[in-house]
Amino acid sequence: LIWCKVPKAGSSTWTYNFLKLAGVDPKAHIHKALRDHFPRQDNNKIMQDTFRFMVVRHPFERILSAYRDKLEDLARDMEARDGFYYTMYGKAIVAEYRDRQDKNLTSVLEPTWKEFVTYLLNTPVTKFDEHWMPIWMLCSPCIVRYDVIAKMETFSEDTQFTLSQAGLEGKLTVEWKHRTGTGGSSDTIADYYSQLTQSEVAALFKKYQLDFELYGYDPEPYFDIAIVDR
Repeated sequence: LIWCKVPKAGSSTWTYNFLKLAGVDPKAHIHKALRDHFPRQDNNKIMQDTFRFMVVRHPFERILSAYRDKLEDLARDMEARDGFYYTMYGKAIVAEYRDRQDKNLTSVLEPTWKEFVTYLLNTPVTKFDEHWMPIWMLCSPCIVRYDVIAKMETFSEDTQFTLSQAGLEGKLTVEWKHRTGTGGSSDTIADYYSQLTQSEVAALFKKYQLDFELYGYDPEPYFDIAIVDR
């Protein structure tokens, strides 16, 4: 069984399930435990002879989830990761893209959503963290032939199908992990994407265009939410 792990696309759930297969029940740091028990596979023979799957998600939802989970709340980042994302990304984003004239942000340490999007638009994708790197760069879908490409939008059904195709129905059940509220209800999505202009959404679409085309996602509703450029 080979899984290409896409952060912010059901990765905590599948990490938990893989650790269950290994007979491990870690209380914390599950992603580190996964690396300890399941090394990265580069062997072509193993890749060809094994059931392969991945999980994808709407690119705009995925980057919003990454922002909310990793960068929006410094206290959360300090508690979960000793401030890793603020140190590696947040501080530099604020230094580079903050409007110093905006008095509302004087005491705000974290990057705003608009600042994060500006950072994405001005940074080569090769320098992205894996949580907002395009999925095609993580999983090479044109090189590896996946038996199943599941979607977050139909996660429970697709996970059940994956388990059945992989012959694991008796060994695993779908146990959803990491529902931390950093995903996107339609109201939440509207709250954030209504802060962007349509030209910003268009530029963001260009960055992730291959993901939209490969996995059949539609950017149009996000243009409807965004501010019309004057």
